[in-house]
Amino acid sequence: MKPSKVNKAQLSAVTSKLPMFKTMTIPDREQILHHARIWVAQSEETIIEKNAEENFLYVLLAGNATVHIEDGGPSVAVVLPGDLFGEMGFILDEPRNTWITAQETCILLRIDHQVMNKLTAPVREKIKDLIIEKLAKSLTNANENLKTSKD
Repeated sequence: MKPSKVNKAQLSAVTSKLPMFKTMTIPDREQILHHARIWVAQSEETIIEKNAEENFLYVLLAGNATVHIEDGGPSVAVVLPGDLFGEMGFILDEPRNTWITAQETCILLRIDHQVMNKLTAPVREKIKDLIIEKLAKSLTNANENLKTSKD
């Protein structure tokens, strides 16, 4: 995976269509795009490697990727445009616990703590709210799976 220079106007148009950015104003999105890094992963390329010690948060802008517990193992989830991922490593600063692999060329927004610190407080709060929402949904899904497995 490598950093890429992508036309900011095109990125702004792409982000305006993604649900996670709907709550953000144009200046909010422009601020994120100004500070965050854009990365491109080719098809079958690893985006996140299990046990890697990195603390980036990613937003998939284009393409799709799959989540695997083991390298080359079956897919346990699909990452689609607008999805954010890597939030556990970002928040806890712990090694990654899954593999994420591009299934086609993917364009990703990569956010680290330095980027977060450059954003204004309202924009940081919106990103934190999105992370909290994702974690709450993940917990709800895990609880449902536990309930289903007990039945």
